[in-house]
Amino acid sequence: MLSELLELKKGDILSVVGSGGKTTTIHKLAKELNGNKVLLTTSAKIGINEIEDVIQVEKFSELRKMKIENNNYLSGSTVEQEKFTGIIEEDILKIKDKFDFIIIEADGSKRMPLKGWRKKEPIILESSNKTLGIIPFNLYGCKLDEIEIFNRKIFMEIVGIGKKTFDTESILKIINAKNGIFKGSAKEKYILLNKCDKEENKLLARKVILELKNKCYEKINFIYGSSITGEYYGY
Repeated sequence: MLSELLELKKGDILSVVGSGGKTTTIHKLAKELNGNKVLLTTSAKIGINEIEDVIQVEKFSELRKMKIENNNYLSGSTVEQEKFTGIIEEDILKIKDKFDFIIIEADGSKRMPLKGWRKKEPIILESSNKTLGIIPFNLYGCKLDEIEIFNRKIFMEIVGIGKKTFDTESILKIINAKNGIFKGSAKEKYILLNKCDKEENKLLARKVILELKNKCYEKINFIYGSSITGEYYGY
């Protein structure tokens, strides 16, 4: 289970960043945590209909007045154009003791599979003690000029101007860069190589992770698997 690989314990506040399956992964985590008081929210934006089987609370301030049951709740600062808008640190501090787990979608990629991070992205709140970075591994080996990339110019500056292929070096730079996937993340860090649906992808992911572990600047906990199938592996 992904929640076990993330070593989630009551009181944890997890920020989910990156591209290539954030919302689907959050949905899977929520299902795994059924039977607890779980808040799903955002410091960026999240669609009001993107996660099923949740109690939707249109205004974050309403959570303070509610009796929270063992269930999954979805909320944001307010609703604009069918999306919950982002909360701030002060919001979390006011309600965190009412929930067992809080999961924050802290990044946006406009549904594109890769992204570069602008000055204020990702939006990691100080109270978040764990960060999960998601990277779509099904793109491994693909030509970068054939992939949709949000903030392409910034992305190419991270992986290297003139870089042709999405490969181990690209992933390493995304992880290690000061303006990369873990910008603003000061505590426990995890990477999910997502969309490893085929056996050959899983074998390749293990090989890539071994190389990444030797070259990351700090401790990163690696996971690979698929948020579509719900199969995850630590390595």
